[in-house]
Amino acid sequence: MSAVADNQQQEHSSWAVENPNKARDAITWDAYKGGIRAGAVAAAVSAVAVLSANKYWPAFRSRLSVSGKTALVVSPFLGAFTLVAETRLMHGVRNPELYMATMDGSYVPKQQEAPQLKLWQRGANFLYDHPYRCLVTVGAPLVAGIYGYQHMNKGISASQQIMHTRIYGQASVVVLLLSSMAFHDYMAKRGKFETLVVPLPQGVELPRSASASGRRRASSGKKKAPIKPALNTNASTNRPDSSRMTQQELHMWQPVLTLGWSIGICFTVALICIALGVAIVYTSGTLTKLRVVYDGDEGTQASDAVQLDGNITLLSNCRLDSPDDANSFHANHTCYVSLTLPNDIRSPVRIFYELDMYYQNHRRFVSSVIREQFTDEWRPDAGYTMIECPPMKTVVSELCSVGDCEDPETAVEREYFPCGIVANTMFNDIFWLHKGVLPSGKNLTRTDIVSKGIARNYAAHNNKNPTWNLSTEFYLPVWLNPKMSRIIPPPDGPTAPHITEDYTNSTAWVHDALDADFGVGTGVENEFWRVWVEGAAMHPFRKPYGRIEQDLPAGTTLVFAVQSNFFVRTFSGSKALILEEVGWFGSANYVLGVFFLVIGGIFLVAAIFFTGRKLHSPRALGDAAALVWKRKKA
Repeated sequence: MSAVADNQQQEHSSWAVENPNKARDAITWDAYKGGIRAGAVAAAVSAVAVLSANKYWPAFRSRLSVSGKTALVVSPFLGAFTLVAETRLMHGVRNPELYMATMDGSYVPKQQEAPQLKLWQRGANFLYDHPYRCLVTVGAPLVAGIYGYQHMNKGISASQQIMHTRIYGQASVVVLLLSSMAFHDYMAKRGKFETLVVPLPQGVELPRSASASGRRRASSGKKKAPIKPALNTNASTNRPDSSRMTQQELHMWQPVLTLGWSIGICFTVALICIALGVAIVYTSGTLTKLRVVYDGDEGTQASDAVQLDGNITLLSNCRLDSPDDANSFHANHTCYVSLTLPNDIRSPVRIFYELDMYYQNHRRFVSSVIREQFTDEWRPDAGYTMIECPPMKTVVSELCSVGDCEDPETAVEREYFPCGIVANTMFNDIFWLHKGVLPSGKNLTRTDIVSKGIARNYAAHNNKNPTWNLSTEFYLPVWLNPKMSRIIPPPDGPTAPHITEDYTNSTAWVHDALDADFGVGTGVENEFWRVWVEGAAMHPFRKPYGRIEQDLPAGTTLVFAVQSNFFVRTFSGSKALILEEVGWFGSANYVLGVFFLVIGGIFLVAAIFFTGRKLHSPRALGDAAALVWKRKKA
């Protein structure tokens, strides 16, 4: 080792002796700097990849939510930071003097003879010394393999594939982590595998036979039989072993929240929150949103056919003034909403319906449901009490399949399936893209609206059609309900769309319901129905209806045929059609941006206050002279 390195090591050693906190802080700061650098590189690479995919890959942009895209950027940073920082901290804990000697870059390690250990022994030592590196080496290909296997399943969407990979990957990594901890504890208790090196006086050599046999015994890794200690009758029979795990001596780092750290944290949080707030508020102002109310009370905006964001033709058809007008599915209750885009909208262009004065978060609403009926876990003979069903448990009704209804005189009393208010009050207005014209002259048709993927998917407990014998003699399934049969295709019936010229008795789905790319599903797996049964937390609420998967330039004219079937006069509600552009964080949300600005402002004020306090009244950490009784005594 050079003289400079010797001086540095002596200096670092004096730090450890005279002021252990100084050495610890130096090691911690160096480890964190290395972790931040590694995390920044990983985050930059992942951010470029995510931005490129978001710009040039429409499927990635439409199927992955903002939280998923953010996680793809943040996760590499956290992973790289944790791996590098923790590895350096572990090295610093094991040998602080050597670690600090290597920090100045002039340290030259001594050349040592390669250990004569077996391959598996060297592997065990490497795993003991570098647990995080081994975890990443094994875990990353394992997670990649899990994703590759999930990607082969074409029956689920990309978001589901990522969700399944996350769940199975987390379970696998936890198993690897627990195994690594157990192995680390085992090695800590018994020690690393080492070669037998015995310093001898100059000119003295061991006999060859003894030396060779000694090397063999040392490199074999086998331990001699332990010498049994003398029996101690006073020893506790329940005493745990002396491993680090049982003695609670695992490596740890306990940070001290000093004033300097507090200032840095506050400034960092303030900078991040203010930047996010400004970005969200600015982006929200650039997003295009068109909203047209087509049914409501006389005092609502729907009383005028010409509105700020669009015009309505045959508005009187969409206004349902009597319950007898509802659920007609007829051209007499179909109006046409015309929208002209003032700005360019990037794909995908989202279509929502909005319902006001309807409370899906009401206790009576959310409690009237049996979720097991959605997932094929319910059976009529399983002993369910059905107390959740009222007031919508039974009904006198005929059966309808894709709008083809039986004679009303054949109506008999049947049980709703699924029962309850949630499942049987579905919003059944239908929207078709009647006509679309781009400035270039290109025309859009109703098949340009895609509704597949509007409902959430879960790794477990997804909706599943019943596999048991659902007799229509006793049950009224939602897909045979006269109010919903034109919106929910039957699992065992026709799934092709049926749309007439004037939209009388037409289906809501415009592609085959079982189409792999555009189908909305059948029965309780239908996406329109699944969107409805996912309760909304606020009111007014809006729910997705579909999307147009292509960029629409300014000046594009869209005409929607709206068939009004859902009656809202009983609760003084209103209905609206919304066409909206979605940003990187979702829909336009000024409240979220202001929230981040307020939080950032609070942290900024705190950081300025702490900085002023530190400059006005500086105090060294751990300075005993600053204690009150010390000053009084002096």
